[in-house]
Amino acid sequence: MDPRYCVGHYGFTVHNDGTFLVGPADNGVTMGGGLSATELAQLSSDAGALSSSNLRGAQECDSGRIIPGTGLSVDMTLNDQTTVTVVDNLCYRGGRDRAVRLRDDVNALTQKYHPRPFPP
Repeated sequence: MDPRYCVGHYGFTVHNDGTFLVGPADNGVTMGGGLSATELAQLSSDAGALSSSNLRGAQECDSGRIIPGTGLSVDMTLNDQTTVTVVDNLCYRGGRDRAVRLRDDVNALTQKYHPRPFPP
C-alpha cells in the first residue's frame, strides 16, 4: 500500500489548544489546522475521564488479532510532560471503555482532517 494514502501514517497530533498537525512526511511536509470548539471539548472530556494513576499502570489487552498493515495507537502527554500510550491496537491503559472512546474520537478526527494523499 502506498503510505501517502494511509490515513495517519505520518502522524496526527492534537494540542490542548485544539490545533493539530499532520506529518511530517518523509520529505518534511506538514499540514496544520484547528479543531472546532465541539471537537476540542469532546477530546478534552475523553482525556479528562482517564485517570492519570491508571495511565501509569500496566496495559490491559483484549484477545484478537490485528489485520496486517493496520493499526492505531493514541499517545497522551500528561501535565508532567510524560507521554503515555493510552491505546496500542488491542491494548489500552486507563480503563477499556474510556480508552476506546478516546481512540474512536481521535480516529474520527484523523479521518476528517488527514488529507489523502499526504503529502499532497
